[in-house]
Amino acid sequence: MVLNIIYQTGKKFLDKDISKTQNEYGCAESENYIFKEAIGEEIGGDVSTYRMYLLIKDDIRFTKEDFPKEGDVILSPTGFGEKGKSGHVGIISNEGKIMSNNSISYLWTEHLTLKEWKKTYKNFPIHFFRYKYGEAKELEDCIPYQELKIENDKLKQELKEYKEANKTIINWIAFYFKK
Repeated sequence: MVLNIIYQTGKKFLDKDISKTQNEYGCAESENYIFKEAIGEEIGGDVSTYRMYLLIKDDIRFTKEDFPKEGDVILSPTGFGEKGKSGHVGIISNEGKIMSNNSISYLWTEHLTLKEWKKTYKNFPIHFFRYKYGEAKELEDCIPYQELKIENDKLKQELKEYKEANKTIINWIAFYFKK
């Protein structure tokens, strides 16, 4: 199980139109939407991969990576590649896939693999960025786990109180029938 909040949020929105103002060129808008849903903040750059790159490369929330893993941002920014061609941005998914806005269906999908990305954007730089706080190191670091643990602790306390009350009732019944 991947414990990365960016990856999990990206998966949650598969096959949905999350780019509300852009269609064919909605990748940066969609990426910002996923981050806003996952962590409450956008990466930035509005609908531009160029502006997004200028922000993310110096953003202390992100580290530049050479070897991507699930939840990492993959970014080939417009303005740094082939003149007149648009760049693209997405999120690394599992099994070599990439989640991003699909310029044909306008939906957030897993329509590219890393191999296809490298071929499609061969005249662009390909950058990988990891959100520093996106991945829980252990299961215990996950918010759902922490919530379940609190609930479990409450249930254990209730069970303990129930057993004590039951013991009191049994002792009272035993005392009553001894008379």
